[in-house]
Amino acid sequence: MQQVQPLVSAREYAVSGITAVLGVTLFVDEVQRIRELPVISLVDYEYLALLAVTGALVFLWIWASDELEMLGRWLHPKEFPASGFSQLAMIMGLAFVLVCLFFAARDIRWYTSLFLIYMIMDFLALRYVHAVIRHAVDGSYKRLREDRSLIAELHTKAIRQIEHYYFVRPHDLRRFIVFFAMGIACWLAFQGSNGAIFEKLAYGLSIVTVTASEIVIGYWRQARDNGLRAVATSLAKARRQINTSSSRGSSQVRKRRQNPRSGRAAS
Repeated sequence: MQQVQPLVSAREYAVSGITAVLGVTLFVDEVQRIRELPVISLVDYEYLALLAVTGALVFLWIWASDELEMLGRWLHPKEFPASGFSQLAMIMGLAFVLVCLFFAARDIRWYTSLFLIYMIMDFLALRYVHAVIRHAVDGSYKRLREDRSLIAELHTKAIRQIEHYYFVRPHDLRRFIVFFAMGIACWLAFQGSNGAIFEKLAYGLSIVTVTASEIVIGYWRQARDNGLRAVATSLAKARRQINTSSSRGSSQVRKRRQNPRSGRAAS
């Protein structure tokens, strides 16, 4: 866990910055500002909806920060590599873009453009991250094959859950669909004629795209976490049984040492 602690701390600082600058206060201020407008249009409501959706995106990003701790807990410590400047830079870069998305939501042209940049950054960062995880998963499997114990078998099940989430789930397909949909939204946002109609369509498509994407990734993460929790429960039970058996064995040895005559009589 020591090798991933700098990454965990970096994400915690990044999340603290996001929540301090933005949070609920920004949304409430925008609601009050729009309520004071003489005329409230559909775009204003779409803007608030997109702001809320972006807030959900940030909170899911916070949730995803627990993945570092999860990987450090289940993968072999010698296989999970130490953190470096590149990982920290990627984390802070993604956090900065998320902050910018909040402020860009007022102008759908800026928002869709920044979101496309965010998707490119996310894709490139996860290429590197997935390669690191693949190496750690393979190395952990190799080490566990040498151990035939129940504990090793349960750790193998946990690693299978991690492997399924990162390498079986169609993450690249999800990103491609999101990138394609946001590309269309960006094109709509920059249309000159009939700007009001295209602006509404761009806002609507952005809201649907981000919402659907986060529902999918949230379901995948929940399924993975449920599987890992089940393994953790079985692992705790197995360790209690081992500790109980060890305690009973130690107790019997102490009794034999204290009563050597009873041991000979029994024999």
